[in-house]
Amino acid sequence: QGNEVVAENVFLKENTLSQFRYIPDSGKLIVALQYRSQALQDKNRWLVAVLEPFIYIEAEERGSSQRPGLLIAAKTGAWSPTRGSGWRARAFRLSCIRASSLPAGRLRPADSALTSTGETRRPPVEMRSSHRLGRPISALGHGMWGLAGWKDTDDAEAQRALDAAVLGGVTFFDTAFAYGDGRSEQILGDLMGRHPVKLFAASKIPPKNRIWPAPAAAPLDACFPRDHIREYTLKTLENLGQPYLDLMQFHVWQDSWATSEVWQGAVLDLKREGLIKGIGISLNRGEPWNGLAAINTGLIDAVQVVYNIFDQAPEDELFPRCRDLGVAVIARVPFDEGSLAGQLRRDRVFPAGDFRRTYFSAENTEATMDRIEGLEKILPKDMTLAEMALRFVLANPDVTTVIPGMRRVSSVRTNLAAAAAGPLDPALMAELRGHRWDRKIRR
Repeated sequence: QGNEVVAENVFLKENTLSQFRYIPDSGKLIVALQYRSQALQDKNRWLVAVLEPFIYIEAEERGSSQRPGLLIAAKTGAWSPTRGSGWRARAFRLSCIRASSLPAGRLRPADSALTSTGETRRPPVEMRSSHRLGRPISALGHGMWGLAGWKDTDDAEAQRALDAAVLGGVTFFDTAFAYGDGRSEQILGDLMGRHPVKLFAASKIPPKNRIWPAPAAAPLDACFPRDHIREYTLKTLENLGQPYLDLMQFHVWQDSWATSEVWQGAVLDLKREGLIKGIGISLNRGEPWNGLAAINTGLIDAVQVVYNIFDQAPEDELFPRCRDLGVAVIARVPFDEGSLAGQLRRDRVFPAGDFRRTYFSAENTEATMDRIEGLEKILPKDMTLAEMALRFVLANPDVTTVIPGMRRVSSVRTNLAAAAAGPLDPALMAELRGHRWDRKIRR
């Protein structure tokens, strides 16, 4: 009851798996399937069954009007780094019952399905594709920096927020070894282990000299020597408990490194060995141009960049180049470290050790609040500042996914609602273009 993990609208050939519930303590999956039944000549037959191996390959209708059923090919077991995959395909014929024979309220169509708390679940998150990533990812992603090492993080609430994100349809999760010295990666690994949904994991290799951002004159060997690239890729896989990583990124970047055979050879080896599927770069704040040479090598699959109502410069050169080459765009800091989510005041002082204490210096706070107050004047009455900020980012089709930090369940729900609300009014989008702020970033 209280620990069910629920997903909706999973497609099996021509059938629609409108609901399924995986109960972790029992290892069982409760399946509710709406499908066209030729045997029963019924276009909207609801069937319910319990299946223990819960990872689907395909489903095929079998049986008769007296005993309808499905032939399910499923995988059983779990991947283990010590014993290999060990998965076997098995077939099951399931006896099914009509939903109408269940107690009232136990099963409802997906568009009005209820959670255990009675809350109506929202439609799944939009999925977006890029040529180089290989498979679609959720337009709303999850940035995991704040889940490890931030002093005011409630670990239990953060775990609930992660589960709520998966439940809501979020599939893209961005972490890094530097987030708590691998702790954030371990949290993501735990999340992947307890959910049957295939998630997309992205992480980052820290610079060897541990300097963020990389100084303009920093040599590649000081940040990413070949053995360091491999070492931290293996550490990430160990933390995640996974045999490969969907996307590995360099956590800092300078385009003076673009033509080096050191990083190029290292990542190509990792790809050939099947340890990573894609490679990306995380660009320095305020320098969206400082990655174009790397993209032009043809080796980069994704670019992570600061993009929000204030920071619109990536639209100038970076986004068009990514569009031309099919490179995914991961938009980070959509709320400008909280100012665009209404979390900044002129008198707010962040606690010692909080990154925002440095970012929002007295000078930057005053300048930011002047601009926030300007945005509040054009904010629609039925919309929050955070919703407007997130929908601005998602309105750009060049953005593959946006990764706000979501440490609380309430943040997940708010962002899911904003993502599902659709594009902003064109007139409002035009006004927001005028709020671009090309500020000078102090290093």
